[in-house]
Amino acid sequence: REIAESRPGRKGLAPLRKALEDMAAAHEDGDGAEFMEANYRFRAEWMARVPNRRLARAIELYADHVRYLRAFTLGEAGVRAKVLKGLKRLVATLEAGDGEGAAAAMLAHLDTAKRILLERKA
Repeated sequence: REIAESRPGRKGLAPLRKALEDMAAAHEDGDGAEFMEANYRFRAEWMARVPNRRLARAIELYADHVRYLRAFTLGEAGVRAKVLKGLKRLVATLEAGDGEGAAAAMLAHLDTAKRILLERKA
């Protein structure tokens, strides 16, 4: 929410957009490994922007879990498509300065990730 409300604009979000473009290209090429690398860069850029450093540190405690989940799920084209859709929505809301939309986009992205993991567990 705070990131969007700071109105970073397209230029301020260029590193996120570049990682997103790289994810899309890797997805089109069917390259899961490159998609994961670009996704890692997206997450690193995102985490660098979290204004609450205490929250960012708490999230980073689970970085190993996130890496495992990437390896476990992002090799599948259907999962990559869902991830791209969610992150594109997130970046669009950030560019628009829509804090409520960004919060909703992130919650939807996390919910999608949860559903993907639960499907694999079943």
